[in-house]
Amino acid sequence: MEPQEVVLFLDDAIRFANTDDLALMFPTTSFGKMNPPVADMVFAQLTHPHAPPGPMFFKCAYNNVTRIFTVKMPSTIYQVCAKWLFGQYFNWKRLDLPDSVDSLEPGVRLEIHLNSACREFYFPYEHAIKQPDGMIKFNTARFPSIVIEVGWNEGWESLHKCRDLWMYGSQGSVRVIILINFAETRRDVKGVLEVTSVRDGTLVAQRATIWPTPTEKEKKIFILLEELYGSYLPKDFDPKLRLELDVSDLRVRAKTQLEQISPGLIPMV
Repeated sequence: MEPQEVVLFLDDAIRFANTDDLALMFPTTSFGKMNPPVADMVFAQLTHPHAPPGPMFFKCAYNNVTRIFTVKMPSTIYQVCAKWLFGQYFNWKRLDLPDSVDSLEPGVRLEIHLNSACREFYFPYEHAIKQPDGMIKFNTARFPSIVIEVGWNEGWESLHKCRDLWMYGSQGSVRVIILINFAETRRDVKGVLEVTSVRDGTLVAQRATIWPTPTEKEKKIFILLEELYGSYLPKDFDPKLRLELDVSDLRVRAKTQLEQISPGLIPMV
């Protein structure tokens, strides 16, 4: 399939669905056996300011190992989850974290990104392209510190491939990968949060149920200050300081958005 054919195919899908939450109908579309030069052209077409769907309308990913180019259809539920992460970051800043004014090197700062892409991965992913649903990144860093990936009826296998690309393709520079997996059942929607990081050489995966809402007290999900800052962390700050992720806030935000998308989408109880 030629690059222009891919763009026109996706444009037709949008016109057919006539919705901003296309992911609820067609979560992802994959195009196989695509070599890196063609993937570069497809990505350029889809992210061009004058592309038919509009710039950054989709989330693109290309894995040069599998030769699969994946386009994740848009949904406001993805944006809500990314904004939840950004809200957590602003809550952490109240803990007097290092900032660009008095603790970091001049010109260095942490930034939040909603539509940015990463392309400078290491072998064997040197030709990979990845647009997460959101990221927190130092402006002078090659890779983000934290990424968030959200799936709708996508399955854990697909999400874990995203996780592996971030972890191994960045050679550990991406220190926290947040996965949120929503899945429709016959009557409702269930959701799970998974936060993966490497601590003292050990892969650590923390999980929390979004829906159904747990009836017992929930275990706290957290990242460490050193995972957020990496080598940018000044020596006079505690690297093991815990930065908690508020799952109950995510639960409320996602439920509110589901109700706006479709009254028929009900969180599992």
